[in-house]
Amino acid sequence: MIKLNEAFGFLAIQSDNIDQTTDLLSSIEEFCRSLPHVYIQQVNLPGFCLIYWSRNPYPSEIGNSDDKYEPANSKHTFLIGNLHEPAPQDFNNNNAWSGLNGRYAWLQWQQHTKTLTATSDFLGIRPLYYLHTDKALLISNEIFPLVESGYTKNKINPAGYVQMLEKGYCLGNNTLHNDIKWLPPGSSIVSSDRSIKVTNKAYLMRGHSQCKEDSYDAMADQLYELLLASTEKRTNNKSHSILLSGGLDSRVVGGLLQKLDLISDTFTWHQGTGGDLVAAKEIARALGVHPRFITIPHDHLQKYHEELIKLDGGATNAHITYLLAALHSFNGTLPPLAIGYAGDPLTGAHIPTTTHLGSLHPSIEESVAHFDSALGRFFKDDELLTILRKPEWKDAIGSSREEIKKTMLAAQTSSHFNRWTAALLWNRNLRCTTFLPRQCDNFTPTFSPFEDKAVYEYCLSLPFDALNNQLVYRKMLARHFKKLAKIPRSNGEQVCSEIQLSARYRYTALAAKFVPKPLRQRISRWEGGGYAIDPNADLRIGSAQYLKHLLKQDDMWGEFLDTKKVSSLINNHLDSKTKQGLQIQALVTVLESLTARK
Repeated sequence: MIKLNEAFGFLAIQSDNIDQTTDLLSSIEEFCRSLPHVYIQQVNLPGFCLIYWSRNPYPSEIGNSDDKYEPANSKHTFLIGNLHEPAPQDFNNNNAWSGLNGRYAWLQWQQHTKTLTATSDFLGIRPLYYLHTDKALLISNEIFPLVESGYTKNKINPAGYVQMLEKGYCLGNNTLHNDIKWLPPGSSIVSSDRSIKVTNKAYLMRGHSQCKEDSYDAMADQLYELLLASTEKRTNNKSHSILLSGGLDSRVVGGLLQKLDLISDTFTWHQGTGGDLVAAKEIARALGVHPRFITIPHDHLQKYHEELIKLDGGATNAHITYLLAALHSFNGTLPPLAIGYAGDPLTGAHIPTTTHLGSLHPSIEESVAHFDSALGRFFKDDELLTILRKPEWKDAIGSSREEIKKTMLAAQTSSHFNRWTAALLWNRNLRCTTFLPRQCDNFTPTFSPFEDKAVYEYCLSLPFDALNNQLVYRKMLARHFKKLAKIPRSNGEQVCSEIQLSARYRYTALAAKFVPKPLRQRISRWEGGGYAIDPNADLRIGSAQYLKHLLKQDDMWGEFLDTKKVSSLINNHLDSKTKQGLQIQALVTVLESLTARK
């Protein structure tokens, strides 16, 4: 097996005629030029080509293999990325490699049978996309090489676009492209005799308790040990910078790295108006490091949203284009990065015990309906019926609910809490939240302690009362990171006790209601996340001209969406008549994707 541990992107092509490799290389080179210290390598075999991009300038990684790399061999196996558990004894068994702990893709090309097999880790932060035609199979962990390959028919996928408007991201195996599919994590695809077979691996669901003791303190201690072990596996004894928001997850990451004495610095972003940097400053001071603050330009959406579309990101919710702007504008060499993501849904946040009607064990339809109505105000069915023009788009309304229902049914439980957990982790988390570490990893090696399989399995075994209001998670913070636990959030909320707002925060919240509008934004607090930018207000401040520019390109998107309705929605938001930021962000994603299509 050839171990390409430093590689973080790849494109594998199975075809009897590899004539289009040159054009593909050009598009990959263009993408890699925007990233620091990236080198492209290529492996050519009869009927098979592997292009991968790596932080290693030399193809010496080939020497890190368990078999000889010779074109004459009939079987070639590649591990792209890193495994964080012992390797299977059978290197050639794709089932044994499916869904393990790590961040990797496993590929095998059997030359004598012309069979290509691919699988991935259990979480799929580096997702696998595939494009199958009668001439070739292409697999990549980025979507743009498939889009620009020349093999795609570039047809629109109505379900993908409607799901983007319904939820802010695609669900199931959908993308915005009709012939490009997403392979769920841990699943495998086998191509032979011009046909493919996809085997889906079941997601991790709630299981039997793994708690050594019944007390909450003991559970908190066990969770701490698992997170610390996860951090040790992924740091390789190298210092890391921390992407600091001021929330629970990022301060836990900081505490873990401080315990290992592996913090280089912290950074966060702001725009000079709105939000509050006090929490980030105090957390950095408690960690004993100097914080960096990156000013995000107000035109970030115009500059970086096209890149977001190219990489198949979700809607611009919760700071994705801010992150792109920060990474591109980072002053100096960006060190390895640790970020806190996925802690909330794993430890019980955003997960209600009952439906809005108070049912603990509702029907599956009630659970789906409750999930569909929460987690952000996107477009509802009646709104979509008035906006969408194409019959096939209208037929796709509700497709996101069907995918959510599949996940809830797979949880095999009548508990609304457990169904909601499954839907949150294996829909929103896999297709939207994981875009953040994936994007960071393009710039520098990035990890989160929560992306560990042992951590997932443990959290999914905790009893409900230990997860309610993140009880065990907050106890862990209070027991093992006492200084960090005492620092309130940017809105004054105490992270390890009942919500208590200090006098300073009560005063500023009151003042924000009465001061003139130009000053109000400077002292008001954005409570939709730890970072010091309010994305709803930001859309109105720096992106107004860009949004109006998109509206003028209705010759590209007016075939699919009602121009008057879309213009009214965006202009009302810009005029502060409405505050449906998530709707506008989803619309921007759809409009730009449609205008960018060739």
